[in-house]
Amino acid sequence: MSGLKCPFCNNEIRGTETVCSKCGHNLIIQCPYCKQSISAFEEVCPCCTTRLKKIHYDFKTLIFRIGIAFSSLWLIMMLGVTYLYAKYPTLLLYENKKGDTAIDAYFQLCYKVLCVVFVPYIISLVKKFRVRESIVALVINLLFAFGFTVYILHLSSAARVH
Repeated sequence: MSGLKCPFCNNEIRGTETVCSKCGHNLIIQCPYCKQSISAFEEVCPCCTTRLKKIHYDFKTLIFRIGIAFSSLWLIMMLGVTYLYAKYPTLLLYENKKGDTAIDAYFQLCYKVLCVVFVPYIISLVKKFRVRESIVALVINLLFAFGFTVYILHLSSAARVH
């Protein structure tokens, strides 16, 4: 395997390594068709001659991109809801049959979804993937949540005055 690069992280593989020293991926994989152990560098399985798809995903990048996607969707959703309440602040005063106000529903929506948004970043932190970026993303999301909370409370108090 000398002179080859890891198909997962592009690290130089020396000698007869069976595990990449940089990313830790196993360089001996199982053919998905015939289940025989083969080199991760093979494009065609030597046992069953099936053409193999190259695996070029990086879990570290994938989990972080999922976090960015969740954050973006959460931010768009919160901007939409906040815009609705800013345009029609009297909506904040309505209560449902249980006695919950629209503010209660807003905060439940905001913070329950925020918990889901945090999951990819927490996985990144636990696995020590992109730690700085994950911490920055968590702080940015918390700041947005705090900003939305303060603004909605402001709208609510303004709606009660009128």
